Order: sequence, then C-alpha cells, then structure tokens
Amino acid sequence: MQGAAPQWFQDAINSPRQTKNIDVEGARINYQVWGDKKKPALLLIHGNNAHSRWWDFIAPMLTNEYYVIATDLSGMGDSEARDAYSYPLYAKELIATLKAEGFEQATFVGHSFGARMPLVAAKLFPEYVNGIIMVDSGFSGMPPHVKERRNKRIYATQEEALSRFRLMPEQSCENQFILDYIAKHSIKQTPEGWTWKFDANLMSKLVRDESTYLPVELRCNISLIYGEHSAISSREDFSFEEIFTILNHEAPLVIIPCAAHHIFLDQPIAFVSTLRALLTTL
Repeated sequence: MQGAAPQWFQDAINSPRQTKNIDVEGARINYQVWGDKKKPALLLIHGNNAHSRWWDFIAPMLTNEYYVIATDLSGMGDSEARDAYSYPLYAKELIATLKAEGFEQATFVGHSFGARMPLVAAKLFPEYVNGIIMVDSGFSGMPPHVKERRNKRIYATQEEALSRFRLMPEQSCENQFILDYIAKHSIKQTPEGWTWKFDANLMSKLVRDESTYLPVELRCNISLIYGEHSAISSREDFSFEEIFTILNHEAPLVIIPCAAHHIFLDQPIAFVSTLRALLTTL
C-alpha cells in the first residue's frame, strides 16, 4: 500500500510543483512543472495511455540541473480528447508547452510511444530540440500490446477501478507503492461510474504517418535507455543495429539490469542515475 512507500518516494511526490494548462488547436493540454525557470528546460513525455503523473517521483530528482516539464498528451491524463490525433499534432503540443513556459529550447525525454514525439519535433521544429533521450521505444509500427480499439470500461466503485489497473505490456513490478500511486491518478469519476482517463478510441483515431519522423534527421544528440527484460527490445523484429542505422550513427546506449519495459517503475533510482549521466552527453 501507499503507506509502505520509502522516504525518497514520499519526498519526491510531495515536492513543490505547479499544474497548468494551455489550449493547443482546440484542446486543453494539461502539464506540470518543477524547479527553477532560470535553469534549462527538460521535457518529459509519457507513454501510450499514461499521463504526466507517472513522472511525479522522477522529476523532483532532476531539478538540481533542470526546470522540469511533464505534459499530458491530448486524449490522455487530464488533457482533453480530440476527434483525431497525429504525431505532428502531439509535437505541436510539446512545443506549445515550451513556448508557454518561455523556453526556446529543451532536452526531451520520451518513454515508449512518447519517445516518438521528440523525433517528430526534431524534424518539424529542430530549433527547439537540444537533445533527445529515448526510453525503451521502437522507431516504427505499434507494439503488439497496443490494441486498435478499446471498449470504454466503467467500474461501480473507485476500489474496483483501482484493482483493475495493469501495466501494458503486462509485467510484474516489485514496487507496488509506485503502481498504487499511478493507478490513483489514472482514473476519474463520471456520472456512469469510475473509468480510465485516456480516450478509449485513441488508437483508432491516431493517424500513424511514420514519414513525419522517418528517416530520422537530427541536428541534436540522442541517447537510448532500455530495460534488460523489456518486451520491446526482446521482440524478434527488434535490433539495436537497426536503430543505429536509422540514426545514421551509434548513440550512447544503456541497458538497465532487472528492469522491464517500464524502467522507471522497476528501477527508479538506477533510471535517474542513468538519466543524469546521459544528460551530460547531450
């Protein structure tokens, strides 16, 4: 349960932060910020059907060097849903958030599905992207665990909804206190009952035009982080050699032991240490 969380986690989630929102092409986009605006901007991007609160226990540990921003992509978290989604539109949301905070450049850290958006931003808005760290992500196609369409699931009670929270792709996680925290911020109450915050039909409304970021054309440095037991990197059609070919050069690569796809849930301290080290190379 949440009460069993270690002190470092309690300190992190209780760290000062602000929640803000802006309008981007007709949708309200929610985001959070931590730290001192005089420092360089670091933009954290969540994965598919996730939200900015996944970073609550990571962001405060990066504020010594950065002003940290974490967004809810439209259709996820507390941002509004759209009639249609696209990679360029998601990139515009990220850039609009930076502009709203008064920054002309940032380093981008994206997890899984969210790691594609910095690549799109680097292609469409290269002047805004100082560097990129991709966290356990492929470059093309959708992972096999992502369904084309989801039925909207309604639960009678908050407790029932929380009990149904699962990581996708499914994996075990020893840090139950982290799962409890994320689950609590992944649901909302509606007149019908409790349900997930993400748009249940997001994948069917997403225009998956990979030409918006492939071939990769980077003017900035990029680094890669993967979990030793990741469901992404263990796929038969995945290879780091192919990634380096797509990038046109090798990039710093760190594989974190005892971590699966959701690295910063499995090994949060190791993830932060790795992130800090890689950020110095960008």
